[in-house]
Amino acid sequence: MNQLILIKLTGCFNTTRRLSIWRSFFTKWQDSAVIETYVILRRINKSRGGYSLRYFLIGVLLSVIGVLVSLAVWGIDKAYFISGGIGLFFIGISMVVSGSMVSGDQMRANFATESAEDRRNRNSVTFRTALIGIPNLVIAFLIYFFFK
Repeated sequence: MNQLILIKLTGCFNTTRRLSIWRSFFTKWQDSAVIETYVILRRINKSRGGYSLRYFLIGVLLSVIGVLVSLAVWGIDKAYFISGGIGLFFIGISMVVSGSMVSGDQMRANFATESAEDRRNRNSVTFRTALIGIPNLVIAFLIYFFFK
């Protein structure tokens, strides 16, 4: 029954009134904290365009493919090479696109001359490339520390 209500909950984000009705209904339940957390995470995902989970899963998929290719080429001793390289590549792209690699004067000049839409696009690309790179680095570190 909880799953059925969660399915209904996902479709009611159009108005605040519906959301407050659902919240008042779920406060009577034991797992209302879980439901509230689900609602908050769902709102964050929608505010970011709903794509954050997609890019995280792309990163996980790339790390699994990288580990499998590394295992096939070098064996278990160097299984972290390709996954770590992919992670460093995407984190590097994220750092360059974010503008964090420049001096304070240049950062202030860039901030003053870009529009709000350009800033939103830059932050979006930064966030997405970081979401692709982080799972790759985590998997590479885990393989390095457990199998090296």
